[in-house]
Amino acid sequence: MKLTIERRELAAALSAVAHAATTKATLPVLGMVRLSCDGKLLHLTCTDLDVSLETAVACKASKPGVACVPAKLLTAIVKELPDADAVLALSGGKLSIQSGAVSFDLLALDAAEFPNVPEAGDGGALMDSAALLSALKCVACAQSDDDSRYVLNAVRMEPNRGALAVLATDGRRLAVCEIAVDSQLAATIPTKAVTELVRMLSGAAEVRLSANGSMVRAVCGQTTLTCKLIDGTYPNWKQVVPKSHARTATINRAELLDAIDRAGLISKDGVAPATLSFTRGEPTIRPSMADVPEPTEAIR
Repeated sequence: MKLTIERRELAAALSAVAHAATTKATLPVLGMVRLSCDGKLLHLTCTDLDVSLETAVACKASKPGVACVPAKLLTAIVKELPDADAVLALSGGKLSIQSGAVSFDLLALDAAEFPNVPEAGDGGALMDSAALLSALKCVACAQSDDDSRYVLNAVRMEPNRGALAVLATDGRRLAVCEIAVDSQLAATIPTKAVTELVRMLSGAAEVRLSANGSMVRAVCGQTTLTCKLIDGTYPNWKQVVPKSHARTATINRAELLDAIDRAGLISKDGVAPATLSFTRGEPTIRPSMADVPEPTEAIR
C-alpha cells in the first residue's frame, strides 16, 4: 500500500473513528485502526466488538492495500505532522508516515486478524441530524449508570403516535423527546454508542438509522456507526407518563436553573431531596438537609 493524502482530512477521519478502538481488551487488534485503500478512497475502521466506526477519505494511491496500526498513536502522530500532504507506505510489516521532513514508522499487524463489522440492515429512516442530536442531548442525562440494571444504561428509541420517541430512565427519572419522523425503528442503544452518535451527528445535515433486531446502524455522509443493541425488555415508560395534569405552571427557565444551582449548594453529594411547591404566582424550591437550616427561594 502506498498513497498520498491531505493531512487535515486524514486527521479528521482518524478523529471520527478512533474513539471506537480500545486498549483495555485482551485482543491487541481491537486497539488498531484498519486502513484499506482501494485506489481512490482510504477506508478507516475501528471496533471494540460492540461499537464500530467506519469512514472514508479521498486519496491518491499508487498501490492499493490494507494495514492495521495502533489507532491512538496514529491519530496523535497525524495531528502533529506539518500541514502538508502525508505519504503512507506499507512495507515489510511497517507503515511509514511521511510529511515534509518528518517521518514515523509504525509496526503493522496482519489485517486478517481484524474482526469483520457486522451488518445492521439497509434502508431505515432518514432524519434531520440536528433534531436527533437535540433529542439525544435532552434525554442522555436520565440514563442509568448502575451495572446491575444494564438495560437502563442506554437510550431507547421506538415509534410513538406517528413520531419517533427518544427516551431514557434510571428508574427514578424519565426523559422523553419526540422527533417528527415516520419510523418503525425500535432499539435500545448502549451509552457508549450514544456518546459516539452524539459526536458523529455534530455538524452533519442528515442521518439514516436502521436496525435488524440485534444491531443498529447510523450513517452520516461517509461515516458509519454500527453497534450491538442491548438485549432485554425496556420498561413500559408509557405507563409512567400521566395522561393529564391537574395543575400546570410556566416558569422562567433561566431563573429556575439558577435557583436549582443555589439549592444544590447544600445538597450532600447532589442527592438530597428538594421540594418544589406552588402557590398562585410564586413557586418555591426548598432543599432538605438534616443538619443544615433549610433555605427557601421564590421563583417568579
